[in-house]
Amino acid sequence: MIDLIGTCGDFSLIEKPESGAIAVILNGPDVDQELLGIACAHAKQSKHVLSFLYALEVPIQLPLNARMEPERLRAEKRLRAALLVASQLACTATAVTIHCRDAGRSLVEEAKHSRFTALFLQAYQQELPDAYKRLVAYLMAKAPCRVLVNSVPAGIQADLWLLAQEQV
Repeated sequence: MIDLIGTCGDFSLIEKPESGAIAVILNGPDVDQELLGIACAHAKQSKHVLSFLYALEVPIQLPLNARMEPERLRAEKRLRAALLVASQLACTATAVTIHCRDAGRSLVEEAKHSRFTALFLQAYQQELPDAYKRLVAYLMAKAPCRVLVNSVPAGIQADLWLLAQEQV
């Protein structure tokens, strides 16, 4: 199940909608200005849509359409903040939540279905949650497109991202 959270930008400027898009995965640590800037620049240069994705893992005991309010609200806040940043960078973007049992498999399937040309992820040179490490490793091994991981030194703050989250 996929929920469209929102869009921004001028979709009439996209010349190659049939050739895929570029995705930024928002499941892990906060995404900084540099990664969003690189992803937006890449999307604008290649005339692709930038897609912000959040894979919301639903436990097997619950139906896929379960509300899971705290997790859903966290995902929606992150996606809306990313759309705000994309709008500030004049980038055409969409934001969706994917309700799934396994984030890695679902993101790979979405990458195939949407014919993504690249997946962008954030990592920091500090301790990451094990689930996120597994997700990054799975995407690097199984994704049908390029996987670009932005590694940020510990202590670097995600200025534009934090500002956007405060505005949402």
